[in-house]
Amino acid sequence: MKNSLKVFVVILYLMFGAQVNSTFASHAAGAEISYVCIGSGNYEITYTFYRDCYGITPNTSIDIVITNDCGFPTQTLFLNQLGTEVDVINVCGTAVTTCHGGSYSGIQKWTYRGVINLPAECTWYIGHGEPARNAALSTITGGGTDLLYVYCMINNYSGLCNNSPVFNEDPILVYCVGQELLIDPPVFGIDHDSLSFELITPRTGPALSDTVTFLSGYSADQPFICSLPMTFNPTTGIFRGIPSQTDVSIYAILVNEFRNGILIGQTERDMIVTAENCNNIIPILTGINGLPNYSIDVYANQLNCFFITAVDPNVSNQTVIEYDYSIPGMTFTTSGGQPDTAFFCWTPDSIDIAFNPYWFRVKVTDGNCPFLGISARNYYFNVEISNDVDEINENNFVIYPNPVSSELKFSSLTPGKVELNLFDIQGRQVINSITTESNGVIQFYSVEKGIYLLSIKSIQSKQTIWKRIVKN
Repeated sequence: MKNSLKVFVVILYLMFGAQVNSTFASHAAGAEISYVCIGSGNYEITYTFYRDCYGITPNTSIDIVITNDCGFPTQTLFLNQLGTEVDVINVCGTAVTTCHGGSYSGIQKWTYRGVINLPAECTWYIGHGEPARNAALSTITGGGTDLLYVYCMINNYSGLCNNSPVFNEDPILVYCVGQELLIDPPVFGIDHDSLSFELITPRTGPALSDTVTFLSGYSADQPFICSLPMTFNPTTGIFRGIPSQTDVSIYAILVNEFRNGILIGQTERDMIVTAENCNNIIPILTGINGLPNYSIDVYANQLNCFFITAVDPNVSNQTVIEYDYSIPGMTFTTSGGQPDTAFFCWTPDSIDIAFNPYWFRVKVTDGNCPFLGISARNYYFNVEISNDVDEINENNFVIYPNPVSSELKFSSLTPGKVELNLFDIQGRQVINSITTESNGVIQFYSVEKGIYLLSIKSIQSKQTIWKRIVKN
């Protein structure tokens, strides 16, 4: 990506920085607050702050203000920095950011943590306002002066000891003009409660009226000028559009957590985001098995395998797929090719049916310089009860040899018709056949060398197992 973001930030900083005192040096790029219940009315609060390295260095402790709607006194407590700050990686290894004395725009993540006590059952609000929002913001009136205020909410009715959802991945900071901007929030619900999402106007203080003022043509749900209006899905939190001009803007996503239909918690992420003229096409991730589906039904007590492929027209870039390991026991391997393909296998237990849906996250990075091309998606499992009749079982279907050079032989103990489908790492179907034979051969003479996935589906039970095949 070109350096216009860097130049734009520098110019605005020089224009406005002299008008902002040191207390309001515009280092606030984003923030979020989450909590974990540790019992007896005590909660561990985590405040995550994203610092623009052009601005001042944050303090090693920050104040949080705790209010309520039950008439209890307001509390002010301090959270101390946890460990040391870390870079939010958005540049290649040879590019040095402003966080380390370089010229490329850099963001650091600072984490603060402490324990609060809530003395009674009530609805509690925990918030912090950090001075001041980034002066580079081109879509609001208060860049360089507005506070960046975020909050979380705890409803501990009936002695409820609840944990908030958490944003468990750093935000993507840079998108490209003329390419899709897709924010798929990395929200993990520790307690597997029901979640919904809202776009809210970024806050400048604790009152509902304390919000930023967008310039004409921009708003909380339209933070960029796009060829078509941006869209937002309140069920998934996906926010998307295609920017048609460069801008430095902000968005705020509020996560609502429900249990038995009652709102028990809230958390939000307020974040700077840039639409930039790019020298790169951002890679994307396919749906499951190369299809445009980001959720899949899987069976308990049965091996379920699938793949996700990176798509990147820039053949010189090496894509790398990462997985957040949020599902215990799910295996993850990658092809290491260009583009990269990730292979997953998981055998859920019967107890996993109770925790639907399961959620995991996959990210792809392309190695472009100076700014990396990054995208990420959430994927979902719905765990179902296995059909005991004519169940297709991993041990009932044997294939050999693997790796294969010419003929892949199989032996099946599964009754009835079985459908065999072979997919390459691009998700394209290479072989399709239906057989009733208990022993047979799949011809691999015309199949190119590489890694493939073979799906074996029982026509009667509709169940499928997957096997990874290597062609020599």
